[in-house]
Amino acid sequence: MAFLVATALWWWIPAPTLKALIVEGGPIERPTEWFYFAAAALAWVWRRPGDAWRTTLAISLVMLAFGAREMDLHKHWTGTTMLRASFYYSDAPLEHRLWSLAVVTVVAWAMGSLVWRHARAVWSGVRRADTVCTSVAIFMATLVFTKALDRSINVLAEDFGVMVPAVTGGLISAWEEIGELSLPLVALLALWQHSRRR
Repeated sequence: MAFLVATALWWWIPAPTLKALIVEGGPIERPTEWFYFAAAALAWVWRRPGDAWRTTLAISLVMLAFGAREMDLHKHWTGTTMLRASFYYSDAPLEHRLWSLAVVTVVAWAMGSLVWRHARAVWSGVRRADTVCTSVAIFMATLVFTKALDRSINVLAEDFGVMVPAVTGGLISAWEEIGELSLPLVALLALWQHSRRR
């Protein structure tokens, strides 16, 4: 649905207006951050009595990390991303590298914990058309697709020498930004569905 909305906006809205909507820190990206932080908080509010606290903690940490990533906090200290291995071999201050490593380690633990504990159950639930598991699967598929879109234009230009026309670049950017906006909304939907289970 998000990609259909993005395509419709690209088709109907003048290019300068669309660009203003999807610009970094603009009216599409900013709510993405807010919804991620809301999901981090609501993971605890909507927690069911029988839920493992480790799972709730892991979900909350992942949502916080995604929200911080949208705010570009991963580049805050040095202007270069702490998500690349090269950052830890750079001349960035040791204190920054240590703090960054600590943050990345905690987030990696949270993600790994969710995959280790729940991947098989989610896959089984998708096959049964379970609503929560289906929402989780949609979140993961959309995440992979939007991250691929995020790098596609640069990869085509830098690695293959293919220059994407501006009109096509506008569509790809619209898909990426609106797809990213849908991610925390799908996460919120999954949390709400889980809280309403009998």
